[in-house]
Amino acid sequence: TGAWLASAPVVDVRTHGTGDLAAALIMAESLEDRAPPSVAAQVTAILAEVVARTKLSGRGELQVVAAQDLFTGRLPDAPLTRIP
Repeated sequence: TGAWLASAPVVDVRTHGTGDLAAALIMAESLEDRAPPSVAAQVTAILAEVVARTKLSGRGELQVVAAQDLFTGRLPDAPLTRIP
């Protein structure tokens, strides 16, 4: 337990819906009975990839449908740092 920080590279794109997507991903990952740090690391990794794909698309709308392949597998977790 304790506090953890999951990090991902900054992507310079303006989009909407990342909070809603994060909430859905947290619920889905939590239903897999994963520990909270693992959930944070996986959700951060998926969000970062969806946002990166959104930037590549050139559209302002979050590219959730185009990135649906991310929701069926497992990405390498985002880096975690334990916060004392």
